[in-house]
Amino acid sequence: MPMVLTVRPEGFKEVELRLMGVSKGAPKAISEAINRGLLAGRTYAVKRIRERYNATAAGLKGGLDIKKASWTAMGGALVAKGSMLPVSIFSPSVKGGRTTKKGYIAKSISVMIIRGNRRVISPTSRGPGISGAFMIPSGKVMERRQQSRYPISQVETIGIPYMFGKMEIFTSTQQKIDESTEKRLEHNINRLLSTGGGWGA
Repeated sequence: MPMVLTVRPEGFKEVELRLMGVSKGAPKAISEAINRGLLAGRTYAVKRIRERYNATAAGLKGGLDIKKASWTAMGGALVAKGSMLPVSIFSPSVKGGRTTKKGYIAKSISVMIIRGNRRVISPTSRGPGISGAFMIPSGKVMERRQQSRYPISQVETIGIPYMFGKMEIFTSTQQKIDESTEKRLEHNINRLLSTGGGWGA
């Protein structure tokens, strides 16, 4: 289920008054500021998620979409979407699969989803009736969800919406967007007033 952080074009009456003499001044200033704020928010969210989770920046950006504001629709949003992620992207490690003096040591696969916390994938951690995880030559971590040999399925874990939805990440990203939008809005107002309504560089 997507997690959506919405920025609404509310509380900007002062901007409209300050730019009353500039054609389409308020929509220009507000929509561009909101879009800058959303970009800053996405960058910040990726950084915060990676501080906690062992995920790549490129992989996270693909799951954090920006719905841009425009002159006619000034609301914008940062949307975290996507399904559960394969554990194969979380640094899987294989151990065991050898015979020692004490007997045979079965193979085990561990992954690091939360940084600094490597955990072994086992049948009990995946649910009743699910076989232990195994790695195929491509590096994907697979499992059987039935008694028969096939089909096999990728082992999956939490997705980007879950990571983004952690309260400390979600709320601090909202604060970052608000701060960046406010700062950029003041810049836009001054630019429009100083150029007589021209957008400039």
